[in-house]
Amino acid sequence: MSSLQAGTLVAGKFQLEREIGSGGMGAVWLAQNTQLDIPVAVKFMVATAVDAPEITARFEREAKAAAQLRSPYVIQIFEHGTHNGLPFIAMEYLEGEDLRQRLKREPKLPMPTVVWIVDGLCRALARAHELSIIHRDLKPANIFLVNQSGHQGVKVLDFGIAKVKRPGQKLITGTGDMMGTPHYMSPEQIDASSQVDHRADLWSVGVLTFRMLTGKLPFNGENMFSVVSAVQQQPLPKASTLAPELGPEVDAFFERALAKNPADRFQTAQELAKATVDLTAVTTTSPAGRKEFATTVKASPDIAALIQPPVRRGVETVPSTIVVPHIGKPRQASAPPAPNRTWLFVTLGLVLFVIVAAFVVNSRPASSDDDLPTPIYPSQPTGVATVQQDAPPAVPTVSAIQTIRVPPPSAPPKPRSPDDFGGRR
Repeated sequence: MSSLQAGTLVAGKFQLEREIGSGGMGAVWLAQNTQLDIPVAVKFMVATAVDAPEITARFEREAKAAAQLRSPYVIQIFEHGTHNGLPFIAMEYLEGEDLRQRLKREPKLPMPTVVWIVDGLCRALARAHELSIIHRDLKPANIFLVNQSGHQGVKVLDFGIAKVKRPGQKLITGTGDMMGTPHYMSPEQIDASSQVDHRADLWSVGVLTFRMLTGKLPFNGENMFSVVSAVQQQPLPKASTLAPELGPEVDAFFERALAKNPADRFQTAQELAKATVDLTAVTTTSPAGRKEFATTVKASPDIAALIQPPVRRGVETVPSTIVVPHIGKPRQASAPPAPNRTWLFVTLGLVLFVIVAAFVVNSRPASSDDDLPTPIYPSQPTGVATVQQDAPPAVPTVSAIQTIRVPPPSAPPKPRSPDDFGGRR
């Protein structure tokens, strides 16, 4: 890479400043876009690989695949070309660290952070799989954790060995090639099957999640062959054995995420993301889990925008609504006000009082003849008369036949005047 040096102008607008990374296949330089006056990263292919058509094709595939996705969760590609015979890719410059560096510093990550990372990965994969692009090399080094101007984000890098399943398009790799990193490869990808589909990427996300939560890889070995054998044949270890704070719900999640049969796994990136978010509720039921959750969310507003703490109702824990990160906090539905039932009790009390009062008044027995009604019309015959009293509707009373005894007069009754009737005729 001696032909590259600070101050070199690439493609007439990318002025190189300093080398920020290198590897077996090339080097990455920090440069300045002189037209837009923004920093960019320029990735160059190593000179010794220029004459290898397969490597050159993969370098071009990386640029095209990332450019076609146009996702905020995938690194943005500005330009692809050659400089003095060296293929290059100009892409956005990211501040932060990749997941490999993060795991070296912190082998186990808090559940909210893991959910946030997996959510970003799944959003990138959902877009890629929609365009029939399979990454095939998801590993910590290809996942970048952006920390730029107080904003945190997840970016997927390096689509160099991506597989594009489109009708009539020739694949770069043959059916006998094993492409990827064995620790993160699915059993069918290790078999180099031509039928590898998007579920191989979901397996890789499962391995990444297992490592972030437990600090260990689910399948490991002393060399590549023992790793391959473990992936294909060994049973999945329980995450709760390596990290007892996780619990059986997390074990059940990994049994599906890392099922050796693709049909038994999560079938879409969206389904995997939702299942991962649901783990937040079961890991925040203990005091230690709630403390870890609160500390992580407080330290990262972007994580707080994705995950809200579960709502506790008595002994029941109800997970809250999950929303798209970096857009805003979800609007929590407020509980409807409790109805005022005071008027109902007052009304029922009054009705009951009226009924009881009416019952008492109408059912009281006569104690003497003075309590019986007397005849008011002079034409009423003497002797024994009967009066039938009917109970009024809707009021409980006693319906009875009362006998009225009228003593015979010793003299003919005196005619009454209208005054005796209060002036009524």
